Amino acid sequence: MNRVLKKFRRSALFASMSTWRESIGHMRRERALLDRVERVLGRLVLRDASRALVSWRDLVRSRRRLRALLRRWRKRDLDVAFRTWRMRADEIVAQKSALRVAARRMLRHRLAAAFARWLDVAAEGRTRAGNLRKMDTFVRRMANRVASAAFFAWLERAIHSAAARASLERVAIRWTRLALSVPFNDWVD
Repeated sequence: MNRVLKKFRRSALFASMSTWRESIGHMRRERALLDRVERVLGRLVLRDASRALVSWRDLVRSRRRLRALLRRWRKRDLDVAFRTWRMRADEIVAQKSALRVAARRMLRHRLAAAFARWLDVAAEGRTRAGNLRKMDTFVRRMANRVASAAFFAWLERAIHSAAARASLERVAIRWTRLALSVPFNDWVD
């Protein structure tokens, strides 16, 4: 029985082994097939992705080209506008320069006349100021003379009044003495 069991086991083991081998082979084939399918699908996906990337890249490039073209057009338009503005600005500067030259000439003529008039007025003013100073000095001297004359007149009058008062006091004292001396002299006699 042992033999039979061994054979049975062997045959069962053999069958399971062979089934296992077959299943491993089958699994390997399935794996290989799956790998192949994955690669194919990956390529398809990558191709689609790469197509998307390529189309995106092309879109970006075309946008850049369009933007560059628009920039060039704008630059042309701006350049024309800028050139026109610059020409107009140059004209304005030239006109202003011509106006300045004409205005300077007019001002020089007017300023020369005004300056000459100012010199005349200044000379008259200096002469007038000198005359006014002389008059002021004269008036001050006169005022000082009048004031000093009045002061000296007052001083003289004050001295004269003091002298007159002193002499009147002396006379009054004498009379008083005389008036007292008469009764005294009468008493003494």
